[in-house]
Amino acid sequence: MKNRIHSKFSDIQTQKERLLKSVSSFTNQELNRKPNEDSWSICEVFSHLIFSEDRSVIYINKKIQGAANNNKAGFSQQIKTNLLKFILALPFKYKAPKVVSTFPVFNSLEDIQKEWNNKRIVIEQIINETSEEVLHQQIFKHPSIGKISMLQFLEFLESHIEHHAKQIERIKIVLKNN
Repeated sequence: MKNRIHSKFSDIQTQKERLLKSVSSFTNQELNRKPNEDSWSICEVFSHLIFSEDRSVIYINKKIQGAANNNKAGFSQQIKTNLLKFILALPFKYKAPKVVSTFPVFNSLEDIQKEWNNKRIVIEQIINETSEEVLHQQIFKHPSIGKISMLQFLEFLESHIEHHAKQIERIKIVLKNN
């Protein structure tokens, strides 16, 4: 099972690099331009993703410390994770959960890459240094679906990033047409 976790982590690393590369031709000014007053800029989208991962890692580390009190993630958590992945794949705009709706904004691609890489180093350390038994426990609490395992958390991250990748693509179209 830990191999599946490592594999999923590798997938989201590749996804992150692909997404960052997709905006590398834009200037920092363009990356900070909002398509309209009610929308996020590309930098704000990336900052939201980074902040979400940061808050998640803080929670996961806390739950790992109290591993003796955690329940094992099971079939119902996988069903909820799959439902969330399906919902995130739909072409709808969702309001970010309160806990991650306000965040510091990184204003350059260089800062975004540095911060996101730092967050991913921490996630990789958790995967490498935590026992497989604990990684199967409900160590992450998603605001909508509740507690899930590390693998399910990584599956959520992948869907979350893909959801926002579509948002970034829409912003890029606006930027290119202006």
